[in-house]
Amino acid sequence: CGEAPFTSVACPEVVGGTGVTSGAVTSTKCSFANEPHTPYYWDPDCTNGQLGCLADGIHPECRFCAQRPFESIACPEGVGPNVTQCYFKEGFEPKIEYF
Repeated sequence: CGEAPFTSVACPEVVGGTGVTSGAVTSTKCSFANEPHTPYYWDPDCTNGQLGCLADGIHPECRFCAQRPFESIACPEGVGPNVTQCYFKEGFEPKIEYF
């Protein structure tokens, strides 16, 4: 809605949980129906076609990072997996010692 070629389509007041201003969707956070296991963050410089962008399928600025196939995209501090500790999916931690 609001942008070509959909200028004749009226925008609702709320789209995907984000407010609409002057016919354009405004948001600064990702919006997932189901929270992904892959880390993600809001990257205002991300555009359609770049690796990891459009992670939520709604916002081009929503970007996956750190985990395959997005390992070349660094996550901001506090977003990605802890690289100083081993990580195992729930229920799969080995019963023998590891380091």
